[in-house]
Amino acid sequence: MELNVANVFSEDLLQKGCKLYYGSTETLKKLGDFENYIYEVKVEGESRILRFVHSSHRSHELIEAEVEWVEYLYKNGASVYRHFVSANGCLIEPLEAADGTVFYVSSFEKLPGRQIAWKEVEKNLKIAYSWGKSLGLLNRLSKTYNNVKCFRPQWDEEELFDIEQYKPDITKHILNYRDEILLQISTLPKNSDTYGLIHSDLHHGNFLYDQGRIHIFDFDDSAYHWFASDIAMPLYYIVMQRDFTTKETRQEFIHAFITSFLEGYSTENILPEKLAESIPLFLKLRDVVLLSVLYKKFDFEKLDDHDRLFFNTVKDRVDRKETIVTFDKEVIKNIR
Repeated sequence: MELNVANVFSEDLLQKGCKLYYGSTETLKKLGDFENYIYEVKVEGESRILRFVHSSHRSHELIEAEVEWVEYLYKNGASVYRHFVSANGCLIEPLEAADGTVFYVSSFEKLPGRQIAWKEVEKNLKIAYSWGKSLGLLNRLSKTYNNVKCFRPQWDEEELFDIEQYKPDITKHILNYRDEILLQISTLPKNSDTYGLIHSDLHHGNFLYDQGRIHIFDFDDSAYHWFASDIAMPLYYIVMQRDFTTKETRQEFIHAFITSFLEGYSTENILPEKLAESIPLFLKLRDVVLLSVLYKKFDFEKLDDHDRLFFNTVKDRVDRKETIVTFDKEVIKNIR
């Protein structure tokens, strides 16, 4: 969490937010603080999630649009969470911090299951199939979603594209590379079968696996984007996680994962047009965006060995204009 946000997130705010959603304050358990403050809390013995989003990260309107989107998915059969109303009957509660900024508080269901790692996916490709199937359902439901009250951002409104604001002396080479990628993406077909409201970050850390089912959370990055981008993200992060442990039989794993994932996806939604050509573009874009995130979040004077390796791996790939994954495009054609 950025220092300016951490400095104004107080125990008093935490307690107030907890009580607004009927939580038992002594049961609060911190789960995360990378982009937002996430807590688990008990309400009459039931575990729920409590989230605090700072106004510098998301506006009330963007959070409202996220809540509406997730509620739509929940009501239409997707394995996502339902939201709870506060003591004031609200889905989102604003709490003012000492400096006049605001934390927006919401509460939602704690989903069943556990997080998985690449080794489990490699041993059990049914997980990749279910993962793809769940994403396919989200993308299909996006085609019939039409909320005229509030909107999530369009793909090109992503502030992390402006890497210069986090690294003012970033090289011209990287800026040109970013611009090349954005230009190529802007020419992709944009219609109801290729483009819509997507999750944007469905890596293996943003779902729980339970009895063969994928339960999805963290819609904080949801935006209007190409469905191919949603498909690229799981591939990007599962391969990255595996690479930190081993690169043996790497291509075999990539082939098996893509095949199973897309087979599952295609049971719920048609594969987007020009998918084989667009996945590499979105993998490259994720590298640029992730590099921007790391410049924004990391204190480079205090990096441990893992974080330094993480940063150097992403930075080197961007410098070389390489893609994290290469794959046989015939895999996609065969699934079609």
